[in-house]
Amino acid sequence: MDVKKLITDLIANLIDKKENLEIDIKENNSDIFIKVKVDDSDIGKIIGKNGRLIQALRNYVKAVTIKHLHKRSAIEIIKKQKNI
Repeated sequence: MDVKKLITDLIANLIDKKENLEIDIKENNSDIFIKVKVDDSDIGKIIGKNGRLIQALRNYVKAVTIKHLHKRSAIEIIKKQKNI
């Protein structure tokens, strides 16, 4: 199972500036840490109203990684720094 492709497919459909999407995955024996960097204007689209969308994404990815990879997962959303 490709976790990066799963996250990319889920989040790319939510944001406007797909070219600014960066996903960094760190993995150890029991955990998968996922850092998602998006443009400042797209953060609200991922978080959703009262944080419901990001919580649903986290729950979905956690369920998939536990079932298929036998690992826990954590997703962190980071504002991508603009190049000046």
